[in-house]
Amino acid sequence: MTLLRFEIIKIFRKPYVIVSILLFTLINFAAIFITNKGYQQWVMEEHQNQVCEEFLCGPIDSQKIDKVISETKRLSDIVASQKFSREYDSNTITGYLFGDFNLYYGYLEPNLKYAVSYAYDMQDIIQRAYENVEFYEQVGNIKELNKNHDIIQLYSGRSINEYRNLYGARYLLFYDFSGLLIMFLLVLTLTPGFVSERENRMYQLFPTFPSGERKINSTKFLFIILITLMYCIWFFIMDLIGFALFSHLQGFSMPLYSIQEFQLTPLNLSIGQFYVVCLILKIFGMLIISFYIAILSKFLPKTVYVFLGSVLPLVLFVFWLPRAHSALGWLDFVNPIHLIKNRYLFLSYNPIFIGSTPIQPVFIAVLVAMLLIIISSIIIQTGIRPRFA
Repeated sequence: MTLLRFEIIKIFRKPYVIVSILLFTLINFAAIFITNKGYQQWVMEEHQNQVCEEFLCGPIDSQKIDKVISETKRLSDIVASQKFSREYDSNTITGYLFGDFNLYYGYLEPNLKYAVSYAYDMQDIIQRAYENVEFYEQVGNIKELNKNHDIIQLYSGRSINEYRNLYGARYLLFYDFSGLLIMFLLVLTLTPGFVSERENRMYQLFPTFPSGERKINSTKFLFIILITLMYCIWFFIMDLIGFALFSHLQGFSMPLYSIQEFQLTPLNLSIGQFYVVCLILKIFGMLIISFYIAILSKFLPKTVYVFLGSVLPLVLFVFWLPRAHSALGWLDFVNPIHLIKNRYLFLSYNPIFIGSTPIQPVFIAVLVAMLLIIISSIIIQTGIRPRFA
């Protein structure tokens, strides 16, 4: 533990590390502010939230449904007649009658309709799954039979009983920029881990203290895990604070499928629970990247080479987008970006089959990540050194 404490002190005594953390935190807040301001104007989110607070938020009942439908019909009829004022009207929500029409017709009614009809849509899916079960039992297709049994189990009993303004929660779950900042910090922090000691010729001391190298390597392994956890948890909290400050963040207790992009998610978790799951999976993905950087630092001769090698995960993060609503190939599980942008694993039910048993891809992705971490730890903790060391 003394060596680990020394390793932490050594890193955080470097001014550029502290400055980078503070600077990236401010940049992250700026990015969250810009993200929220962008979508809030586009979807009339301020006015949606106003209506939500006035009467629409809370348990869905017939009175709220009737009020939204009648107001949408009233505004639609006025707009269709072309006999409405285009001047500012203080009696409207948005200031203009046509703006109110867009608000109700384009956003409030469709969002409420999604919540009300969700249970019926799921009943249709379950009914088709029961029909599939009967068919696949007759033809003896065990694989598809098991898949449809899973569908029945996963999608039964679903309903959305409340209405909330979920735009803030939706954009929080789809916000990725902080992941890029974490990766930059990992590069800055972990790149010097081995290569700087080699450049300082510290390896020349190891023959005089054989167990020292093993202890140092074990300490660095623990340090990599600890610093990755620290950065991930720090930005997890900062993202939450940023969206709480700059958006109308609410609805964390609502089911994840209340957000329309997650209509077919196989998860029966709340939005808040899913946000924590996202953190756990992101940590696994970031650990793979951290160990990749550490291995480069151990085997490349100069710091600049390690920096250049560390560009690969950054490029993958920026330019590679996981495929939504599609099954993963086996090579996709090696890519840590799936775990960092992990929401794509849960947009719909696309199992991987092991024999005739359907397995959700996230379990295989985590298993592969753990395997890669174990292999990386073995590489880091062994006494293998490059020839130039």
